[in-house]
Amino acid sequence: MRSLLILVALLAFLEGAITSGPFTALAPKQTYLTGSLAEGQVLFYDFNGFTPGTCWRVSENATFDLLWGEFAENGTLLQYQDSVISGTVTPSGLIKLGVSGWADFRFIGDHTHDGTFVVNISVAEKKEDGNSNFATSVQLPEGQKSYISDLFAVPTGFSSSCPPIGDVDFITWNLPVGACWSTQIVRDFDEIFGLYAQNGTLISTADSSLSGIVDSTGK
Repeated sequence: MRSLLILVALLAFLEGAITSGPFTALAPKQTYLTGSLAEGQVLFYDFNGFTPGTCWRVSENATFDLLWGEFAENGTLLQYQDSVISGTVTPSGLIKLGVSGWADFRFIGDHTHDGTFVVNISVAEKKEDGNSNFATSVQLPEGQKSYISDLFAVPTGFSSSCPPIGDVDFITWNLPVGACWSTQIVRDFDEIFGLYAQNGTLISTADSSLSGIVDSTGK
């Protein structure tokens, strides 16, 4: 009787951890695919090549009542959603996604749905344009007083619990020592300026204009 109880307890433990697969590995940074699902079928995908910890989101786009599943790197089911699912990229840069039909909550094919679907994942990765940190600041030629900067758009539709990271541009002007300076901007978004010391320390910020005197470094 004791061994039987131990076996039942072990089966109950295994029942609680749902693992699935195998997962189809896609091309690096692929975020879009189309597919079809048959009755009793489950599909698993490895979207890969993304920055670990980055937020991602995908909405339902199918001809049947679809069920999404997010999985850990070891294949353990983390969550399921029937319309919109979101999560974070794994430490290995993966988004492990399962596609099944409602209400196959264990992703074992326990459904009677069939049809086509589209996976189009929004990944809130910060795009690198070469000047997104102080160390890689754009160095302008001596005397140049204007610069056209292109800030990348921030992805929309993400919750406040996992907000995307926006683009920042750093520019260094080379001007006469002791000259007075001020900033003006032409833009179609709500901006903020930051003034930095030569060691990268933030000195001040302003939401419309900054001004000052060029220090002994001429920058």
